[in-house]
Amino acid sequence: MLAAVPGDVLGKVLVAVVLREIAPLITAIVVAGRSGTAMATELGNMKANNEILGLSSLGIDPYRFLVFPRLIGTVVSVLVLTVYFGALAIGGGFVASLVLGHSSVGGVQAGFSDALLPLDLPLFFFKGAGLGVLVGWLCCHFGMEVGASPTEVPQRASQAVVSSMLACVIFNTVVTLGFYSLVGPPLR
Repeated sequence: MLAAVPGDVLGKVLVAVVLREIAPLITAIVVAGRSGTAMATELGNMKANNEILGLSSLGIDPYRFLVFPRLIGTVVSVLVLTVYFGALAIGGGFVASLVLGHSSVGGVQAGFSDALLPLDLPLFFFKGAGLGVLVGWLCCHFGMEVGASPTEVPQRASQAVVSSMLACVIFNTVVTLGFYSLVGPPLR
């Protein structure tokens, strides 16, 4: 049987774990695995088939025409999906606490509002935007690094996904350490 968790502690844990850590990181990892592979593969195939060379010969900057829109799209996608993930996870935490009967809505709300800081919203959006930039940039970079051989495409796509996931974990860790050095420990 599960031990009863006080509502205020559950609210604080939801803020510290879900909003500050898991929502941005898991969203970026999912986007890297799902869409990052597609971006790197598409750009790699375009490079291997000399389509990028064709754009350049027409006077079209391939980075402005192909990479920049993908980068902006990735940032917006990660931000929006992070908001959805955070809202659903917080809502799920509230519902789970009610269904299990371990705490009241007021207790969870009290802990939630006690743990929220004025810097949480900028942190949430900074992490989302930063992780989106990392995923988009690295996946486009590795896609554009493909040479003339089509056999390089899956290799570069794999490198793109692994590199972007690793970069996301490192970025998230560094930002979290900086945040907690400013505001103190996560659970007080």
